[in-house]
This record gives sequence, C-alpha cells and structure tokens, in this order.
Amino acid sequence: MKNSNFFLDIFSQQSFGQAQLRDLQVSEQQIHILIDLIPEIIVVKDEKGRYVLANQMALDLYELRDLDYKGKTDIDLAIMKPKYQESFDYNIKTDELAWRKGSTLTVEKTVERPDGEQQVWEVMKTPVFDEDGNRLRLIIVSRNVSERKKAETELQLSEEKYRLIADNMKDLIGMLDENGKVRYVSPSFARVLGYETIQYGEFDFVSIVHREDFPTVKKIFHNMISEQKELGKAEFRCRHSNGEYIWFEVNFSSVYGIDGDVDHIIIVARDISERKIYENHLQSMAYQDYLTGLPNRNMLYSLFSEQLSAASSKSQSLAVLFLDLDRFKTINDTLGHRTGDKLLQGVSERLTNIIRKNDFVFRQGGDEFIIILTEANRSIASKIAARILQVLSVPFRLNNHDVFSSTSIGISLFPDHGETVEKLIQNADTAMYQAKKAGKNTFEFFYSKERHSLIDPLTMEMDLHKAVERDELVLHYQPKVSLKSGKIVGAEALIRWFHPQIGMISPAEFIPIAEETGLILPIGEWALYTACRQVKEWMKKGLSIVISVNISTTQFVQSNFVTSIERILTETQVEPQCLEIEITESVSADIEHTITTLHGLKKLGVRISIDDFGTGFSSLNYLKQFPVDTLKIDQSFIRELYKNPNDETIVKTIISMAHNLNLTVVAEGIETKEQLVFLQQYFCDEGQGYLISKPLSVGELQAAIDKVESIVEQNGISQDKNERQWADEMLRKAREDLNNTVRLQQGMILKYKKINNKFIHTLCDGELLYRMGFIPNEVIGKELSEFLPYEVAKEKTAFYERAWNGDERVTYEGEINGIHYLEVFSQIKSGGKVVEVIGSCVDITERRKVEEALRQTEYHYRLISENVTDLVRIVDKDLKLQYISPSHEKVLGYTMEELTGKSIEDYVHPVDLPGLQKLREYMLTTGNAGHGQYRLLHKGGHWISMEIGLTPVSHDDGNIKHFVSVGRPLKKN
Repeated sequence: MKNSNFFLDIFSQQSFGQAQLRDLQVSEQQIHILIDLIPEIIVVKDEKGRYVLANQMALDLYELRDLDYKGKTDIDLAIMKPKYQESFDYNIKTDELAWRKGSTLTVEKTVERPDGEQQVWEVMKTPVFDEDGNRLRLIIVSRNVSERKKAETELQLSEEKYRLIADNMKDLIGMLDENGKVRYVSPSFARVLGYETIQYGEFDFVSIVHREDFPTVKKIFHNMISEQKELGKAEFRCRHSNGEYIWFEVNFSSVYGIDGDVDHIIIVARDISERKIYENHLQSMAYQDYLTGLPNRNMLYSLFSEQLSAASSKSQSLAVLFLDLDRFKTINDTLGHRTGDKLLQGVSERLTNIIRKNDFVFRQGGDEFIIILTEANRSIASKIAARILQVLSVPFRLNNHDVFSSTSIGISLFPDHGETVEKLIQNADTAMYQAKKAGKNTFEFFYSKERHSLIDPLTMEMDLHKAVERDELVLHYQPKVSLKSGKIVGAEALIRWFHPQIGMISPAEFIPIAEETGLILPIGEWALYTACRQVKEWMKKGLSIVISVNISTTQFVQSNFVTSIERILTETQVEPQCLEIEITESVSADIEHTITTLHGLKKLGVRISIDDFGTGFSSLNYLKQFPVDTLKIDQSFIRELYKNPNDETIVKTIISMAHNLNLTVVAEGIETKEQLVFLQQYFCDEGQGYLISKPLSVGELQAAIDKVESIVEQNGISQDKNERQWADEMLRKAREDLNNTVRLQQGMILKYKKINNKFIHTLCDGELLYRMGFIPNEVIGKELSEFLPYEVAKEKTAFYERAWNGDERVTYEGEINGIHYLEVFSQIKSGGKVVEVIGSCVDITERRKVEEALRQTEYHYRLISENVTDLVRIVDKDLKLQYISPSHEKVLGYTMEELTGKSIEDYVHPVDLPGLQKLREYMLTTGNAGHGQYRLLHKGGHWISMEIGLTPVSHDDGNIKHFVSVGRPLKKN
C-alpha cells in the first residue's frame, strides 16, 4: 500500500468530499504538504508501533522537527527526548487499547510545553486492519482542546437551573449499577414514588418492581449487562412507598466504561397510569356488553381459549351452555324494546348469581347467552342447567308487568363434543336448537349422530388429501366496493369444498382439520395460485382489482413464506400491488418473526391488511409496529351500529385513527342500509357484506358487476351528496395543509420584477417576515426604499440588480430589526430572459452557544437535562428563553442554540398566545404556579399540542426572577 493512497483514504474519512478526492491526483510530497496544513496533529504508525508519518504540528509538540523519527517507536523517541518520557509511555498504553478495541478510541491527554504551558489534547486513535484481520496501521488525530477545557472550567452555569429542572420535572431519572442498585435518582423519585430517603449503593430498584413484571426487568438487565444489547422501552409497575403500584414507561440506556464494559444503566421513567386507565377503558368498550355489563362475544373467544388450554393441559372436562330465551321477540315487540332490555338485564343478573366462582357467563348477542363451566362433567352441567331453568321460571317484574320467560339450553362437553372454541360453541348452538325442537324450556346435550353418518373427521381428512387434485376446491369471491364511488375495488377470495357425495362442506369444518394435519400448506398455496391466476385473467378483460387472500398462522410462520409469495407472483405474472395478504392478530405470537416477514412482503410490493381489527387485546400495539396498508373493521362492531353506542364510537375512532395513519379502512359485514349510511357519513373507504354481495363464483361475479356497483348508490347516501361530502372533506384537508404550510414557514420567500426601472415586490411571506416586524402588505407592491432605511435599500438594490442581470450566484446577508438573514436569489427566465427573481431568506442570527459540559459537581443535574423527555425551560419575566433542555431537539426539532434568547411567544400558536399572556400576568400578580394547553411550532413547520406548567421563582426580596416551564406533548386519542 502506498502512503499517498493510504492518506487519501484517511482524508476521505476526515475533511474532504469523495468527489474532490477522486479528482485529487497528487504526489507523496504534496500529501505531506497537505497534512502539514491541517491544524491538528496527524500521526501514522505501523503494526509494530513504528512512526510512518507525522505532520509538522506533531513534530513540534515533541520537538522532533530536526530528528529522523521515521521507523522509530515511542520507546526510541523517549530515549531521544527523555523530557517527554511520560507522554511516550502514555502513547504506548493507549495505542494498545485502540488495537484491542478494534475501533476508534478517544482519550484526553495533558501535555506540558517547553515553556511550562499545560495543554489538553483530545486524541482519536483509529486502528486499520487488513482483510485477514491483521494489524496494518494506527491513525492518530489529535486536536488542542485547551481553550475548550478552560471555557468549561470557567463556565459558571448556575447550578440553580438544574436544581429547578430536577424539582419541576415529572419523569424519574436514575442511574443503576449492574445489579440494579441505585447510584443516583432525581428528586422526582421521592415525589412520584414516595421514597424520601434513598441509600445510594444499597437501595435495590428491582425490589420495587411488581412480581409479575420482574421477569421482564430481569431479562432487560441480563441483555444489557451480559450481551450489551440496547433494548429501548419497556412498561412495568413499580411499588409506591404506600404499597400501591404505578405503571411506568421506562427507557433504558447503557453507559460504558473505558474497558468497554457497561459501567451503569440510565433509566428515564414516565408515569403512564392515566394512559393505562384509558387503555383499560377502550378494552372495556371492546370486551364488555354495554347493556348487561357482561363480557361480550369478543371476550368470550379470548377467555374461552385460555380455559380450553388449561383444561387440556390438566386433562379436565369443561361444559359450554348455549342459552336462547324463548318468546323474547314476542315480549320485545309487545311490551317494547325498553322492557326487552330490562328483561335481558334481569336474566343477566340471575345467571351471574347462579354460576360457580370459577365459571363464566357471556352475552353472545341479542337474547343469546353462553356459560362456560370449568371442571364440569355431564352431571354437573345437567344440575346447573336445571337450576337455570328453575330460576328463570320465576316472573320478572318489569314496568308494572309480570313478565314470564324461559330458555332453551344446548350443552356441549370438552373434549367429547369438540376440542376448539368454535367447535364447542357450534355444537352447543346445535344442541340448543334440538332443545327448541323438543318443546323449549329444556336442555339438550349435543348429539351428532346425523352428521357422523354423513362423514367423520378421519374420512374428511382422507378426502381432503385428494380434494385439490380432484378439483373439488374452488374459490368464491366477495366484492369490496368503494363507499365513495360504489365501484368494485377488490375482492376477498374465500375457499369452498364441494364434496362429490356430501355436497358443500363449510370451511369451519374442514379448515381446522387442514390446519391440524398440515394440509393447510398445500391448500393455502393452491388458494394463492388460483387467486393470482384469476386476477391475471380479470386484468386481461379490463377488470383491475386487488384480490385479498386470508393467510393462516401455519402458512405465515413458514420460513419460506415470503419466497413462496414471490415465486407465485412471478409464475402468474401478477403485479405485487394486486395481491393483498390478510392476517389476523394470531400471527403475532412471535413478534420479531412477524415484523420481519411483513417487511419482506412489503419489499415485494404486496399489500398487507389486518383482518378483524379491534377484536384483540393488542390491536393498537400491532398497528404501531406492523407495516400495514389496510384495516378491516370486524363485523361484530358493524353489526351493532345504531344499537350499541360503544360500537359506534369504536368504529368512528378506528376510521379516524386509520386515516391519520394514511391507512385504508374496510368495513366487513355490511348487511343493512343504515350501516352503509353510517360508514359513508364517517368516511369509511371500502366495504363488503351481504347488502353489497354474497361470495360469488367467477362467472357469477363477472355477471353481477353492474348490479354490485349500483348497490351503494341505491342504498346509501345520494351520489351528489356523497361526492359533495367527500369533496368537502378533501377540500378541508387541502386547506388545512396549505394554511399550515404558509403559516409555519420558518424562513421568508419573496419575488420581485423590474417595472419602470424599479424593483417591485410581487410576493413576500413567511414566519421570518413577521419576526422582522413586517407584514406582507408592507412589502408587496413596493420597492426596497419604501420600507427599508435609505442606506440599506441602496446597498441591497445593487444585489437585486446583479440577480436581475443574470448573475446566478448572488447571495446577500443583511440585518433588519436585530435579525440577521441570508438571502439567495434565483432567476425565473422566459425565452432566455429574466422575467422575475425569487429571493429565499433564512435566519442566520448568531445565537449564544451553551456548553454541554458541567462541572463535576453538577454531573447529576446534567444527566437529568440530557435524559429528561419533558421539555424544560427557564424563561425570564418577559418569557424570553434563558435555558432549554436538549429534549427540545427531539420533540420540536430545535437545538438549544436556536432557541436560547428567543421569546417563547414566537413559537406559540397565535390563537393560544392570549391565554399564555394571561397566565403570565396571573403569575406575576399572585406568585402562584399555573398550567395550560398550548400549541408550539415544530421546526418542521407543524404544530404540536403541549401541556405546559409554569412555576415562578423569586429573588430573596420576593420579586419574581424567572419562570420554570415544564411541558410534554399531549397524546393523540
């Protein structure tokens, strides 16, 4: 390797651009001249520590300018220059540390100059290895940081600022050792958790973690200490000194020692108790029946699955009771819906009082209830069913009427009548109808003799093996239409099995067998092939739609799933965007695999839809992590529209949330005009259901296109009103975006023309204009001398003239009302002639730089300011910013330098500003703290809603000195 090429590579990592380096063809002598000009020490050593090259600055440091240093080691140079023995020994030690580390090592070294001056140098040592990992070169770059260190030492940032931050912040900041022992906690620890006295080095943070969350925290410590993994966030509960538990969202980060091992762990914890309450409220809305307060159908499937797993693992029996009230429709129609509702509430109360401690009762819907009896055999189920019939035979006193009601009960037993939730409920439902046929007001156990005489599971499995090759499986397609235009935009592929002897067999019967036996893999691949081939055929006929295919968990978890999809798309020659993969939350058991697979599908261009959205416990969490395109609102919510206010709220919330995330929303199970109109009114994008069309064969769908596409117009909002509604919504969004763009532009844009030998402004707007003290009307239509001082206008006119005459590199720096700005001019030409000039202005006012380093005694407070996620500010009585926490850059995009010295009023939404000014006056008058909600301007141009608290701090004489402001963004619902 030649030194010249080697140093070119060095410079490519330092101060020079790649394009410049490619053009830089210089000799080794020129390279030496070049590095001598760099105001830093440059030294290169070989693998044995011998000096290969050093620039003049390095030679002057050790007084080696007149000596032959090349090929010599630090040991050799120490003999030649014994006065620097200590420095050369230090070089040897840190060189070896850099080689062992394998990457850049940064250290600081104090060197005494011949004149006695103490200099501090920041030394960066970068090892270079060859392809086999052998040592090659050690590149050393040192810079004199003495002035910076002096500034740090002399820097007298008031410790009061950081104490004020610690006293007012809501987040908890802590420093833990590798065993979880507390080295330091912020004062907020005592305020939030109640522990007034903490013995550093003895208090065990892990000891206050909830026992159910302890495994999570233990795993985090293991991964961070032993495997040095950065884990980010975790949510768990910590015990208050009063014994209660508080939910926290905790950020973990590691701090490494010079040996490369974790020295300590920084935690930043935020109380999320209110958020957890809100999440529980949402869960209650989704999983609790609004009328009776009982768990609803969604909770049934989740909880039933858990009970089924427990019973299976313990070899216990379990009973399912399916109840349907007799004559309920007659009661409802005769006495009214209010009386019917009260009857359902009364039945719910009696059922709840009957069941045993470990049993569960659910409202299935309408007048149907399901009871799960744990550890129950046929005898126990019979006794409880008989008791239910007896209790419900007592009349209900409702609205001065004695209402008599009875019920028919169907019973299925696990494992005799099924081993899945769906099968047991289905069989209990069948038994309930057997009870109805037997005269009602009785109970029956499931009896499947008729079905078994047709086909048994073993025979079904054997026949299913041959179903694909015999072409007994077919796909039907249920159209999805745009609720805006009514046009078909997609179709969901649904599998059907036409058995040669039995006829059509429901997917609910054969899909579980296919999944259990592994046949779902070839069947699933057949469905994907068939659907893609059909899409290709439709495209040839001019019908362009997206086909949706449901994917089972068994398919999804296959390691070659993404490869299989790619192969099918290639072989069928279908564009990836024409295929939509529908998944449910059940695929998320292995979250890392799920995310990897979904990203693989997105790289192919395939669309991804979450089916049955809203029915699982973690839907919102999945939505945050999965790269999805579409949400399908589960039909259980659509079914209850206009009946259940909770379901209406959930549907509206899902639509709004999805649109804010730029996702398409599809409503499943649309069966009535009222449901269709509701979804249109709240801008649901697409819909499917029996009102629009049942699943159809290929031929039936092609023949029914016109009919299907007329359904929305015939049954929904009128076409004119619908189009007007959507147009108003699009216009509203467009206006909102435009207003935000114009209002939030941080710089300033102007245009001018030369009219009658005068430069007249035709446009001027932007946030910078207002901060300069102008408004657009004071600039537009005027020349410079009409709103600027004469000398300034005269100077700037010369630059206007240059730009107008075609000079393409004109920039101007000026100052107006204390604001310095840089203006760059660009010409608009027509026919080769300049017809207008655009000036783009940005604020370049020099801001006071705040040093990040604090004195060693202020270390803990610096730790707080660097890790706090709240926005902490210190402002004077006029609301000018004296200090801001680094978190402003994360949340609002501004650095400390950009905001220090500015008025907070400049960044508050104009509508909210009067409220802030009123709060300021209140605090100046009373000396009391206050808070409010305000929108602050993000550097990117948009507004962020914040909850901000302000606390006045007084002088010894009682006069207010400044305010401490603590803010945090408001979470979106």
